Amino acid sequence: MQEEEKGRRDFMGMALGAWATVGGIGALYAAKRTWDPLPSVKAAGFTTIDLSEAKPNELIVEKWRGKPIFILKKTADMEANDRDVVIGADRYHVSIGLCTHLGCIPAY
Repeated sequence: MQEEEKGRRDFMGMALGAWATVGGIGALYAAKRTWDPLPSVKAAGFTTIDLSEAKPNELIVEKWRGKPIFILKKTADMEANDRDVVIGADRYHVSIGLCTHLGCIPAY
């Protein structure tokens, strides 16, 4: 009788451990899904801008996620920066146009 009781107790302990593991994995999955951005937010993150019409030293203002984006096509005599976006032989300066202090939009 003692062996049978020990076997049942071991089985119940393993079953409880498996059930707790499944619950823990489910809780972690739910927490991860909570932190993921919504599909609408992901879709708003991609913007395609036609830069073929951009003229040197001309500022282009576009919207990205509801924020103004400044794109400046640099001329050859402008200082090159490591953070410039290079497309072919052209260099562009891209920045978000929001003031970090009060959220105002600066003018160029």
